[in-house]
Amino acid sequence: MQIDLATHRTLADVRQFLEATPPEATPPEAAPAPARTEAYAHVGRTLRRFSYWKLKKRAERGLLRTYLQRTTGLSRAQVARLITAYIAQGKLADGRKGAARPFPRRYTRDDILLLAETDALH
Repeated sequence: MQIDLATHRTLADVRQFLEATPPEATPPEAAPAPARTEAYAHVGRTLRRFSYWKLKKRAERGLLRTYLQRTTGLSRAQVARLITAYIAQGKLADGRKGAARPFPRRYTRDDILLLAETDALH
């Protein structure tokens, strides 16, 4: 599922979309929330399309924030963090890292089996 609401080109289109879509009909109730990468890409495209950093009026910025919340299913706080990160870095990336390196193994599988056998004998 890819989010691309290309029909919303102006703030008037966004306002009309928000008026026509009740807040209850947004993800996750209406549809499954998009994957993190898709949501981040959508947020980046939307901020670029509307030149968020150039918007002077607080109401216009709030309109886009609400739009992003409804279309991605992210919380108000998460959308705010993503907007801040986008303005600071010019892009959005998943900040999570891969799995941590495991501790080095002290005992081999054979050692563990031998210890279990010894424990069972006692």
